[in-house]
Amino acid sequence: MQINSLLWFGIGFLVLFGGMGFLLILIGLVNADKADVTHEWPVVQGVVTQSSMRAHRSSNRHRHGGVRTHYSYEPVVEYDYTVNGVPYTSARIGYGAYRFNQEQCQEFLAQYPARTMVQVHYDPEHPQSAVLETGAHGQIGLYIVGGILLLSGFVAGGMTILQALKP
Repeated sequence: MQINSLLWFGIGFLVLFGGMGFLLILIGLVNADKADVTHEWPVVQGVVTQSSMRAHRSSNRHRHGGVRTHYSYEPVVEYDYTVNGVPYTSARIGYGAYRFNQEQCQEFLAQYPARTMVQVHYDPEHPQSAVLETGAHGQIGLYIVGGILLLSGFVAGGMTILQALKP
């Protein structure tokens, strides 16, 4: 009975961690594919209507009982633009992760102050979909975490399965 539970644990570990890793890598590849086509999108003039930052807090407990709180900051840039006489509003800066420390976020937002004219790249098939920055941003983190999860799932799950199948 113990061999069966060890085997199922190994399979579960392999599927869970390997699957999560594969999913993160897949999400990164899909975002990168979407981001690549933005280089070819037409460009129109737009105007920034709002430029601010959103704080995100995460806390980690330490083994010795303490709690460490970490803040990351996300730029929020809303802009209006018009395509073929139809007005649109968007808040997508680009594809990928736009998270910074507070100082970096302020520096990033300095490029997009309110009431500033900007170049808006829009999807010609779906003009409501637009970006200010073409290409992918911050995708490497998805690949690294996804790769670590995928590798740990296969190594630890595989070793556990092999151990369970030993005579």
